[in-house]
Amino acid sequence: MRIIVEYAGWCEADPETTMFQYIGEDDSKIKYINGNVWLELDENEKRQYILESITKTIDNALDVDWVDINLLTEEPVVEDNDGQPDEYTEWQDYMGGDDWDHGQFD
Repeated sequence: MRIIVEYAGWCEADPETTMFQYIGEDDSKIKYINGNVWLELDENEKRQYILESITKTIDNALDVDWVDINLLTEEPVVEDNDGQPDEYTEWQDYMGGDDWDHGQFD
């Protein structure tokens, strides 16, 4: 049996060094188990554990194939403030305004 971890590629995790952390509510369960123990669990029990560290898993992998690794950046969105009133204010003026527009709260 193999443990395969995908990340726009894959690695064959070493069951001896790959660790899983228990995230369930049963305090009597072992908090950390290796891949050999995890492979012996039934499907319901496996769902109660998560991979402890993807970095350690890749570092200790038996086989690795990097298919795609991308780093992306985005410019922050800057609001365009041209000094014009917002849409709500424009509609209030067009429709005759509200109490604020008629001076009761000045």
